[in-house]
Amino acid sequence: MLADDSIPWSGLYTQPRGQGGIVAEDYRAGKDVMTTKPFELDSREAESVLREAQKLGRVIHLNSPGPKLSLDLEQILTWVEEFDLGAGCIRGDVWANYF
Repeated sequence: MLADDSIPWSGLYTQPRGQGGIVAEDYRAGKDVMTTKPFELDSREAESVLREAQKLGRVIHLNSPGPKLSLDLEQILTWVEEFDLGAGCIRGDVWANYF
């Protein structure tokens, strides 16, 4: 797959331990990469992979929600505080065991 120039991207869905090296192998082969988060448990390795991908103009897309709240959820939390709506008006639970 990595040698096939007609394939523009790869999807990588494995355990995060050591995944940074696999992501790097994919973008070095000229592929953009879609993967899960965290894509790497070692923060230094993750930063190195992201910086190199950026220099090469490659995209690494994390298919999970981002680390920051979306604008709509930020607005809801603003209203909770502004209108004294109280705690617990919004709740969400996600369970995932990566080990």
